[in-house]
Amino acid sequence: MKKKKANNNEEGQEDNEEEEIDEAYQWMANKILVGIQVKRPSLDKFDEKISYLFTIKHKIDDLITTNDIGWLKVNSAPLKSGIQNIINSWIKKYTNFLLNNTNKEIANIKKFINEVYDGIKKVPESADS
Repeated sequence: MKKKKANNNEEGQEDNEEEEIDEAYQWMANKILVGIQVKRPSLDKFDEKISYLFTIKHKIDDLITTNDIGWLKVNSAPLKSGIQNIINSWIKKYTNFLLNNTNKEIANIKKFINEVYDGIKKVPESADS
């Protein structure tokens, strides 16, 4: 019977330790992930989409800008330019999202490291020596 109590006590201690680790992790994650979009697609998805947009852009570059249709001459240069501008803006949106999110994350990590470093320098008042 005592053995079971000891096991329950040990399990309770393990549960408390796991809860403390979870709380520490949440505290750290909350500090680091301030202002960061945490629910985002994988980098492979971003790469796939950006590559797709570049492929479309190159296909548009290869199109002929002027066509003769019977007696009508069609200049598609403005249309081609407009579509390329739209594609460039979407490429820029995807890359800027990644860049800004990464920069925020790095800044938060630096801030967290400095905060922890400053905290380590301080000696607690109730330190048992």
